[in-house]
Amino acid sequence: MPPSRAPRVLQLVLSLHPGGTERLVVDIVRRLHREIPMAVCCLDDEGAWASDLRADGVVVTALRRTGGFHPTLARGVARAAAQHQATVVHAHHYSPFVYGALARAWRPRLQVIYTEHGRLSDAPPSPKRRLANALFSRLPREVYTVSADLKRHIVDEGFPAATVRVVYNGIDVQPLPNAADRAAVRAELGVGEDTLVVGAIARLDPVK
Repeated sequence: MPPSRAPRVLQLVLSLHPGGTERLVVDIVRRLHREIPMAVCCLDDEGAWASDLRADGVVVTALRRTGGFHPTLARGVARAAAQHQATVVHAHHYSPFVYGALARAWRPRLQVIYTEHGRLSDAPPSPKRRLANALFSRLPREVYTVSADLKRHIVDEGFPAATVRVVYNGIDVQPLPNAADRAAVRAELGVGEDTLVVGAIARLDPVK
């Protein structure tokens, strides 16, 4: 894509504290920002990974949101978009999406992309959320979820099913460990070659 036609993207997140969504955002920015100029705006504080992106020349802004709903925070998002000359806001999770959509009051030509990565509980969508989404569901250019189950959830929250696409997460698995690596880990754990070892890295929560 010619540089003059490449979009300029503001990644809008809660923070860059270590987590699954945040890891995905960091990987997207690192892999693409040389071809598609990117900046990151955090609604809350920056998080531990902000310094890693800054070391790569990526601008990271933190709005340091306080508790409650603050529509004027969208002006801070619009300001960050203006500073980056962003043409697209890619919002990760619902709160960043809402503030990204509201930022269009100051930057009407911004395109909003919304990706939903999860939910906080198994509770059904509230009538208040459905009512709000009667408006907000019309605003993003594209809506994505990372699983079919999550698509069903946000459709229940008021997003038209035809407008929501599923894109599964991908991860960089890195080179597979060799025999020496496996032997070193087994020695560290104190388990023999004939012991089956199964590991899981996850947040063990019912909603997951």
